[in-house]
Amino acid sequence: MALITCPECNREVSDQAKTCPHCGYKLPKTKKELSPLQKKKQVMVIAGVFLAFVVIGAGYFFFSPRTVEWCCYHHISDATCTEPEICSRCGRIWGEPVGHNWQEATCTEPEICITCGSIGREAQGHDWQEATCTEPKTCIACGITEGRSKRHSWRNATCTKPRTCIICGLIDGVKLDHDVQDYFCKMCKEAFVTESDVPNILDITSLRYEINYVGGIDQYMTFTNKLKSIDYITLKLEFLNAVGDVLTDDISGRRTASLQFTGPLDAGKTSSRQYWRACFYNSTFSGRINILEIEIEYSDGTTLVLDEDLAEYAVKDWR
Repeated sequence: MALITCPECNREVSDQAKTCPHCGYKLPKTKKELSPLQKKKQVMVIAGVFLAFVVIGAGYFFFSPRTVEWCCYHHISDATCTEPEICSRCGRIWGEPVGHNWQEATCTEPEICITCGSIGREAQGHDWQEATCTEPKTCIACGITEGRSKRHSWRNATCTKPRTCIICGLIDGVKLDHDVQDYFCKMCKEAFVTESDVPNILDITSLRYEINYVGGIDQYMTFTNKLKSIDYITLKLEFLNAVGDVLTDDISGRRTASLQFTGPLDAGKTSSRQYWRACFYNSTFSGRINILEIEIEYSDGTTLVLDEDLAEYAVKDWR
């Protein structure tokens, strides 16, 4: 305990007193002095805390697997498309390269890495689709066009088809009507014949046969031309037995016979008698003949075919 002076009455009082016993003045608190031992302990505590922070910081600095090793304070560069993370000081490597981030090649540009700018595959080149009648030459990959479209190449309308583009097949309009003259369309040459028309085209004025001495059938007939000059007339016949069965030639094995007349035979003229010797062989022939077809080739290049239903109307005299 020590004595201090009261600031009010200037008398000595104990430093432990809260008020002056002489005048009652409230004494201020005095700062307690630390002993040398206490001061030493306080210094040691502060030093211990500081040392702990130093040790922790040093441990992180020297032992971190990513940043610090015993011998190196690492200077790490980021991984690239082709290189992993690497210390530029000691060469230590972490992880793998990140790999290229490719932007696909186009018709005109090569494949390129958008991260590092490296070039990969070459430009693909245009994949051209040829120009059509309505579209120009076009790349089906990028859509770029070149030049102009083609023009339609029209095939004129006919009696059977409308006007048509021979390149793209586009149809324009409708087909034409037949222009029939003398039973033929003047444009397409198609024949238009009815049963009543046949006698005005051709008459077979005699159709006869004979059985010759070797059993063959000799066929002969005459023709009257009613229309225009004829170059050839070709008839296809079949021969029947008594019950109407179609016969087979005993020599050739054929079931029909083809007979041809050679002109010219002018309009309004009748041919001389035409003979076809031994045109068919079969001993059971009954004398019945079917005309399956009559083909008439005219001098102007047209051809008229009378089928089985029309051919019989051409025969005027049949024996």
